[in-house]
Amino acid sequence: MSIIILSLIVIISFVYVIVFIAGQGKDERGQAIIAFAAQCSLSIVILGFVLQTFLFQYFDPTTAQIRILIHAWMAAVFLSYAVMVFILNRRS
Repeated sequence: MSIIILSLIVIISFVYVIVFIAGQGKDERGQAIIAFAAQCSLSIVILGFVLQTFLFQYFDPTTAQIRILIHAWMAAVFLSYAVMVFILNRRS
């Protein structure tokens, strides 16, 4: 059930970003929003790598736990990207 919810978060975030890029991503303001949102979501990627390293170092996760971790990690990356695009778009 959690993988379905996380997958829905990824799909909704991805669709929102694609619609934004198609509509406003071609001008300078849109490009700046996309670039800044990508920089912010990169920190989530790095944090995920650190978390994954600690998980494998100090625990013995099962395959199901690893699958949920990866889905949650990707959902967090896509969601942070979409939220930053939304916030920056509203500010401008």
